[in-house]
Amino acid sequence: PFLLILLPANIMTMVMYAFRAERKHISESETRFRNAMEYSAIGMALVGTEGQWLQTNKALCQFLGYS
Repeated sequence: PFLLILLPANIMTMVMYAFRAERKHISESETRFRNAMEYSAIGMALVGTEGQWLQTNKALCQFLGYS
């Protein structure tokens, strides 16, 4: 009976560990993406499905004549 009480706590610990690991992975991925956009010498842009520009980097702005 005592072990049955501990089982949900162990499961919750594993779930929280997996959740934290996933959040860390996402955060690191977002940082890599931001750095690639910001520091790239090549012009890059994110374009929405309707054709609107969502994000551009400095290199693209300079290439197109914007500051």
